[in-house]
Amino acid sequence: MIILNNRMQALAALTTAGCYIYASPTAESRAKIRDFLVENLMDSELEFIKLSDVTEYHVTMMYSNRNPWENLQQAVAALPSFAPIQGTLTRALGFGEDNTVAVLDVESPGLADLHENLKKYLVWDSQYDWHPHCTIAKTKGDASLKRLFDRVVARLDRQLKVNPISVEFDFVAPDIIRG
Repeated sequence: MIILNNRMQALAALTTAGCYIYASPTAESRAKIRDFLVENLMDSELEFIKLSDVTEYHVTMMYSNRNPWENLQQAVAALPSFAPIQGTLTRALGFGEDNTVAVLDVESPGLADLHENLKKYLVWDSQYDWHPHCTIAKTKGDASLKRLFDRVVARLDRQLKVNPISVEFDFVAPDIIRG
């Protein structure tokens, strides 16, 4: 089951693995992220990012495998339907098991407050503490891909430490879709 906003972007999903709530960068912020990647990566590295498992940039706001559909609906109803939430992309790093997920750290008091509000409805069930980050790519454990992946992350991190990027995350009133 997926909950989409009125622009048909996924805000939340309920799967056999659990339920997820996402924050999506605004169109302008997605363009900033894309431009940052294009300016700082070689063509082969950009192709690698395009071929990864990530279809949209997103911030996972909540992951829970213990809550029913009703809790997810209540949590999504609590999402703001007002102006976007401000954030700053401050560094790049590998995340997850064997650092196989490329993320951009997000500093955002607004996203942190929203995460706390969502905890009224859902329980955070990840083995990792919640840390706001924008997922940009994932890779498998292949050694040669992992070396490329590590180089990409290191290059992006060097650039973001010097030139952080201001972004906005949007939540537009959701249309609830089951199925």
